[in-house]
Amino acid sequence: MNRLTFFLTVAFTFFVTAWLPAQEPASKTDPIVGRWIWVGARNVTINANGTAVQPGEATAEWKLLHDGNTNERKYEFIWSRNGGKTYIHTVVLSNDGQHLDGKNQVNQRVWAKRVN
Repeated sequence: MNRLTFFLTVAFTFFVTAWLPAQEPASKTDPIVGRWIWVGARNVTINANGTAVQPGEATAEWKLLHDGNTNERKYEFIWSRNGGKTYIHTVVLSNDGQHLDGKNQVNQRVWAKRVN
């Protein structure tokens, strides 16, 4: 490789990596991860891999939603219940990280309280 090609490769790599957004370390988990009591009585575990489980009842995939206008942590859960029904919950994590509050796909209130 000649010097010009080497220089251009290094310069390109530097500029591209400088413009890419920094990624959070893999060890940092989302503050929603943990065990919850969902809608009053359902035990739910929210996992760091973007899944949630209500043992024997339902599983979900979740993601953090960004609206660009606030610093709130809003999440969408797509629940698949035994029997084939699907539910969508959109919830906001409280500032203290102990409560979720939001709505389902038919605009009914859903909520949760952290167990640990």
